[in-house]
Amino acid sequence: MTYPKSLIPTEAKPHLSVDELYQYLEGKLPLAASHEVEQHLLDCDLCTDALDGLAQVPQAEAEHAVFDINRHLKKRTSRPKKNSVLQDVKNWGLIAAILFLLIFSSLVVWYQVNQTKTSPQRPAAPAKTVAPLTSPRIN
Repeated sequence: MTYPKSLIPTEAKPHLSVDELYQYLEGKLPLAASHEVEQHLLDCDLCTDALDGLAQVPQAEAEHAVFDINRHLKKRTSRPKKNSVLQDVKNWGLIAAILFLLIFSSLVVWYQVNQTKTSPQRPAAPAKTVAPLTSPRIN
């Protein structure tokens, strides 16, 4: 079974930067570097499309647009930081609740122990005295 070229995984190659593409468009790259860019453009559809787009826009405008795109991408893909002050308040509230429960349960136990010590205890029932068993006297 054959797969379309776009579905075949390719090895990860770094894409060309905007500066490299503009230098290529203006002819400011050395011959060897220009050849490498052309080889990369043959294999990379993304860089080819970027080159076509950059050829139609002045460099200053393109840099500003790329900066805005990157800022929006970062904003949408990064997780927002939680409010640290609110998080600290939640943490301190949890710690205070745990301490309150520990102190309250300690007081309840202490109160129960002191109640049993100070409450009057019932006197023990008098023990029945049993006469000692004596064997009959034999005279």
